[in-house]
Amino acid sequence: METQHKLVVIQSPRNSETEQESPVLNGAEQMRIAADIVLREKSLDIADALADSSLQGHIQCAKFLYDLAERYGAYAQKQAEEQSHSIATQWEAEAEWTQESSEETAETNGGSREAEG
Repeated sequence: METQHKLVVIQSPRNSETEQESPVLNGAEQMRIAADIVLREKSLDIADALADSSLQGHIQCAKFLYDLAERYGAYAQKQAEEQSHSIATQWEAEAEWTQESSEETAETNGGSREAEG
């Protein structure tokens, strides 16, 4: 005797509170996203074109390129300061070394410290 199989589709009830539709982007938001993608993918080409235009005497291109470099310099400096502050805070939080180092503890504690004294 042959068994017959039936396919049954079960749908869970929709809950409007847990399901959120993806937001519809307006034209300006779509343009910003597209511009970000282009800048990410073509940034070197754009910088080269700005430099070439600057060399041809287009002062606005030179000013824009300079402004970009200045902003990046300020950003990089801020990042370096935050990182050094983070390292200093981490070192400050570590327990202070209170034990004198001997040949035995120098070998077991760090492996590369020379014994004091």
